[in-house]
Amino acid sequence: MSGHYLVLRDDSSDAISAALPVFKVESWLKRDRLVSIPFATICDPLVSTHEEMKVLFTMLADLKNSLGISNVEIRTHASASLLEDAGFSRDKEYKNHFIILDREPEQLKQTFHRRAIQKRITQAVSSRLVSRLGESESDLRAFYQLHLMTRKRLGFPPQPYRFFENLWQIFAPSGRLALLLAERDKQIIGGLMLLKFKNRVSAEVLASDVSFRSMHTDIFLYWEAIKIAFHEGYKIFDFGRTSISNVSLMLFKNRWGTTTVDLPQFFCPVEASDTKSIHARYQSRRLLRQLLRFVPIKASERIGNLYYNHFT
Repeated sequence: MSGHYLVLRDDSSDAISAALPVFKVESWLKRDRLVSIPFATICDPLVSTHEEMKVLFTMLADLKNSLGISNVEIRTHASASLLEDAGFSRDKEYKNHFIILDREPEQLKQTFHRRAIQKRITQAVSSRLVSRLGESESDLRAFYQLHLMTRKRLGFPPQPYRFFENLWQIFAPSGRLALLLAERDKQIIGGLMLLKFKNRVSAEVLASDVSFRSMHTDIFLYWEAIKIAFHEGYKIFDFGRTSISNVSLMLFKNRWGTTTVDLPQFFCPVEASDTKSIHARYQSRRLLRQLLRFVPIKASERIGNLYYNHFT
């Protein structure tokens, strides 16, 4: 994977006025393409006007032609309107759930679903669960083993360990990444990876030991993360990206009293983005999920290494 940065400069000050980072993803399985930005949940072109986007789009067209690539994908959050008339098709598969940290956590908790969330927070705390922040690579490896177990149980390919290792090495020293762990009797039974930027804390990866499910480890970790985000002065707690086809996960996140917004993806050339297309993708993923639930963990890890080289 190689990166390119398209930038506009102000003629008077030579300062950067707009930018679009794109990465070349080489794949014999899904065709080579340019993606802004691979693996990212929330990302926007750094533009503020339609005129800037049109200029960057022209630069992007020149870049993809010079690289011999026809496919481009841009993921957005707040700047979707700037791409509407830029020659892309819009995919509506993903949603983003978040809560505003505008009151004390105990007050905020009153907005959560009483039986599905509030009651289970109380049960988790009474189960003698404790939380702590990961401090070493051994903590990261323990979390990754839970990640492998969780992804196998759900039937999803696990991200490669080197992905988490790179995040840890690059962002943890500056405090932009935190690994929140849940323990019972000093045994790590769950973990939640958090990314921090500006006013937002994003819950990116959740993993837990299913044998402790009755203790509601997942809900405990989200609750502890919300409290940490509030007390560190952040304004938004982000539950991450969810496919609209994942009905149970959509419901779970809604029960936290979240606000839900679109996370549009834009494609060039035009790709099908209607409900039938989303359903077709869901069916293909369902077949992969059925496979991954039955293969050994080592095999699922190898499948994950292959999968994330092509699907980012």
